[in-house]
Amino acid sequence: MRDSGVIARIVAAIRPAAGERLVEIGPGLGALTVPLLAVAGELDVVELDRDLLEPLRARCAGVGTLRIH
Repeated sequence: MRDSGVIARIVAAIRPAAGERLVEIGPGLGALTVPLLAVAGELDVVELDRDLLEPLRARCAGVGTLRIH
């Protein structure tokens, strides 16, 4: 996912709130993860592709609390 307009509409539809428990399945490189994390402050994600874990952690560093499962 690369279209920032689509990402913004998805985040707006989810309406994440600070402190709300959110789970994202298949975050990939974090196109949706970063904006969700920025608003919610914490996020649980499930990513099966081990090659994506470090790039995802790096991209989300300093944005909020990311828990990868």
